[in-house]
Amino acid sequence: SQNTSHSALDFLARRTIPENITCFSFNDVSENDVLNVVKQLSNKSSKDHFGFSNRLIKDTICCYITPLTVLINKCLTQGEFPSILKVTKVVPVFKKGKKDQLNNFRPIAIVPVLSKVIE
Repeated sequence: SQNTSHSALDFLARRTIPENITCFSFNDVSENDVLNVVKQLSNKSSKDHFGFSNRLIKDTICCYITPLTVLINKCLTQGEFPSILKVTKVVPVFKKGKKDQLNNFRPIAIVPVLSKVIE
């Protein structure tokens, strides 16, 4: 099985993709596509590190649907995801027991709402 993994690695190492060949192509995302994704967000009111909640985004999407759609399409065509949207807010949530013991809390990561929409 070590020979198998070496031969697989050798095979992959010999295979190169010419620079002029596009591996992936994406169709532009439409405003309707973005709106449908936003509508599917849960109605949670927890706020990300920007202070945005799913509910806020759902209630105000009509105000910025066009620039958000442009941003999403740029992310796809340029193959980049904004670094600022990779930052999550970690909140300790109490499980049970004494509140003065760290083991009685669990971390919850609150991902930026716009990251969820772009993904």
